[in-house]
Amino acid sequence: MDRLHSSSFAQYPYPSMINVGNFVSIKLTEGNYILWKRQMLGLIESQDMLGFIDGTNPAPPERITVRDDSSTNGTMDIDNVEFLAWRRSDRLLKGWIIGSLSEDIQRTVVGLNTARDVWTKLEKMFTPGSQELEIQFLMSKPTQAAEPQDSQGSEVKFLTAETTVACFDLRSDGLLTSNKSKL
Repeated sequence: MDRLHSSSFAQYPYPSMINVGNFVSIKLTEGNYILWKRQMLGLIESQDMLGFIDGTNPAPPERITVRDDSSTNGTMDIDNVEFLAWRRSDRLLKGWIIGSLSEDIQRTVVGLNTARDVWTKLEKMFTPGSQELEIQFLMSKPTQAAEPQDSQGSEVKFLTAETTVACFDLRSDGLLTSNKSKL
């Protein structure tokens, strides 16, 4: 490995031999965020990876321009080894976080790209008074139709997707409020 590559990889920690279960003994559910967060932060801080979730260690550019005398314009765009090293560490951390989530919570972070994206989404979901958790759970559940019979023998269908759309409509109109405001 050349000097440039070794310095890039040294700058971004990659503690892949860590057993996350030794630090984070619980899966995040809707009822244990504070306990889970304390355990997860203990792991992240102990491995000097806090900058990946708090924004102080942002991704470097994916590609960089370098001098190339053989090209017509004298430069060439190449993959940035700093980005590759950063992404490697970020993906490890993202895997730690996602691996410590219950299946229901995992559904709410599918498609997010970075550890920071996942962390920020979880913080937003679990902020006291946030309705996002409730709505995210509704959105993440597969649409299932149940067909119980009423007293007349007609079929009644319950669709989670319709309920979710209704919740979003109520929220956007300001009609959906947290349970705390009802007390």
